[in-house]
Amino acid sequence: MGYEDLTRAQPAQLLPDLMLSGHMSDRAGMPYVIAEFGMDEQSQIAIEE
Repeated sequence: MGYEDLTRAQPAQLLPDLMLSGHMSDRAGMPYVIAEFGMDEQSQIAIEE
């Protein structure tokens, strides 16, 4: 089953959890990006996101 198989209402129920997981992943990963590549690269990634 993929996203295309969901009804219109089902993704709306999933969205808060998907957004939270993306936020947590971003918050956990960005310190590593800063440590490895610096603030300028982190800023570029943040803009692209």
